[in-house]
Amino acid sequence: MTPASLIQRRTLVRAAAAATVSAGPLRALAAAPSRVRYVLAIPTLSVVISNQTSIPTALGYYDEESVRVEPVLAGAAGITGAVQLVASGNQNMGSGSFIPVMSRAAAGQDLGLTFFYQQIRSYPVEVAVPTDHPARTLADLRGKLIGVPTLANEGVAMVDFAAREAGLVPGTDLRVIAVGSGAQAGQALRSGQVAAYVAPRSQTRQLESLGITMRALPSPPRFKDLFGASTFARRDYIARNRRTVVGVARAIAKSTVFLVNNPEAAIRLHWKAFPEQMPQGGNPDKALQDAMRVMTAQIEALSFQDNDGTHRWGYFRPQSVAALIDIFGWTKVQRPQDFFTNDLIDEINAFDAGKIAAQARGFRV
Repeated sequence: MTPASLIQRRTLVRAAAAATVSAGPLRALAAAPSRVRYVLAIPTLSVVISNQTSIPTALGYYDEESVRVEPVLAGAAGITGAVQLVASGNQNMGSGSFIPVMSRAAAGQDLGLTFFYQQIRSYPVEVAVPTDHPARTLADLRGKLIGVPTLANEGVAMVDFAAREAGLVPGTDLRVIAVGSGAQAGQALRSGQVAAYVAPRSQTRQLESLGITMRALPSPPRFKDLFGASTFARRDYIARNRRTVVGVARAIAKSTVFLVNNPEAAIRLHWKAFPEQMPQGGNPDKALQDAMRVMTAQIEALSFQDNDGTHRWGYFRPQSVAALIDIFGWTKVQRPQDFFTNDLIDEINAFDAGKIAAQARGFRV
């Protein structure tokens, strides 16, 4: 692990400890909690990951499962770095995209990792244009440059598939370049360097706080079956530490119920645990409004879909895994069940979601 990553981890652990102390009677300390090193494939401690960091710590959900989660940010290394850290045993679990794991699997290299809890239930990546742009379909962007946060972003594969569906030639009719995120992406759009931006919905909503309103273009129908970031670990770690793995996922599921039912409290809890994440020097009401805009997009992605009859947190629908294999061209993967498992789902969902929802609706920070 790099020194920068170590600094990030220590900062997160200190903040989590501070949240533990401030929660007072909400927490019930468990004996001998299992230590879990948990890497997040995200560059900043955005409120969108509060269901994995601040909420389960502050409200005692991790304690109820007798786990002590020590989160670390993958930073600029992103999901590729997160996968490497977990595959090497440097971290116990990770949360992020399936792209590196499945790309390797399709090339015949099994990293020994399995996704055991689906975080994002609908595909969050979208092709968006400024609201005043004339484009109404992807085909209208023929010959234009399309921006993505990084070229390792799954949006690249998405654009390629969507281009073929629209009768266009990927890389020729539609070209993708990396423009970063946040203010960098905003500048690329304002200057006309790119005509569109491809990123998770929560990132495109962040551009609105910069005064850039975006409009999503229609996605191919097959995309409705896709899903996003999920939680993963080594298969041998899951086998040896089943109770711990279930406990972490169950605490995240509880926190997700809380977040969905009271996003404002989730944001305030997150800012209390990580005060550096709250915008400084501006209007607090606007800061909350901007955060709520991002959180609303995240709730859309976390919530159950209309065509999902299971309503079990973390569940991988077989048709979704099949769509994933098809759209990303990973047809050489012979045993998808090795990489996406529902084996722990019943145990993960063994809690009273109604009770958590009621707690959330009555909660004030």
